[in-house]
Amino acid sequence: MKTVVDIKKSVLKSTIFLNVFRKYLPVLKGFPAKYIHAPWTAPESVQKAARCIIGQDYPAPIVDHNKVSRANLEKLRNIFKALLCYKDSGKTLLWFIHKGVARGGLGVPVTPPL
Repeated sequence: MKTVVDIKKSVLKSTIFLNVFRKYLPVLKGFPAKYIHAPWTAPESVQKAARCIIGQDYPAPIVDHNKVSRANLEKLRNIFKALLCYKDSGKTLLWFIHKGVARGGLGVPVTPPL
């Protein structure tokens, strides 16, 4: 049986991580452990108490992680759907992934060499 580990929860429980995080990002040292991995999720009252307002003292996120994750998952689904047409050898699939995806094809079927 495979075990799935939630990295975010595991990291949050690590005091080593928190100490390193606070050492190298001293502007965030006032944040509680609950928010230090994503300080922009902290309520304004917590940000004020930590003396670090997101967007002023610390940059706001560049992208919406949930939106980008959904878009990337959709791209992966398209790739796997395209790969279903290749049922012969794993070697052909590896070629497809290397030539089709690595070069920006994102699931565009290509003709593999025989």
